[in-house]
Formats: sequence, structure tokens, C-alpha cells
Amino acid sequence: MASQYPCVMAAARDPAPHADQTTFLVIDDYGTGGIWMYVHARSAQEINERFPELTVITDWREWMTPDRLVPIIWNLRSYHLDEPTGYLAEYSSAEEARAASSSRVSAHRPSD
Repeated sequence: MASQYPCVMAAARDPAPHADQTTFLVIDDYGTGGIWMYVHARSAQEINERFPELTVITDWREWMTPDRLVPIIWNLRSYHLDEPTGYLAEYSSAEEARAASSSRVSAHRPSD
């Protein structure tokens, strides 16, 4: 599948999307800045379900003029949702740790 964004230009060092995937522009917006990346996935919903802290850019924002956006996206890394590496692997590890912690807390709660 082709990217839904005409300006998506993943670097040659990064993996290409699988045949059933689309490339999405994603940000981890931490308030004073953010970590931008491309994520190859079957849908934006798939990304949101797995990594709720990430925002999938589905609509162009008013500020997204070429002079502002091109420097951000020019050399972004891209990652497969199914095979996370780099930042996506860090988010995946954090998500697994939160899930494990949550299940331990639930297991130690007294039952009614």
C-alpha cells in the first residue's frame, strides 16, 4: 500500500512497509516538543490501540506548511508496528512493563 501522505519519504536505511501496511506519520507529543516517526501498520486504529501515547496524524494541521513540516519529516526513521525497533521498541517495552505491573496489582487486591 502506498502512504496516505505525499511527503512521506522514509530513509533508505529503514524497512519498507509490508504489502498489507500503510505508512503513518506519528508523534509522541510531550508538550514542549515531540518525537516524530513513521510507523508501518495496517491502520491508524492499530497504532492507537497498541500505543495510546502516540498520536497518528490523520489530518493536516494549520501549522503544517512545507517550510515547517519538511525539516521535521525530512530524515525521520520508520518502524514496523509488528517488528518494533528503536523508539517503537522502547514504547513497546514500557507498555509491557505497565501491563505486567497492572496485572501484579490486580492479583494482590483482596476479592470482595
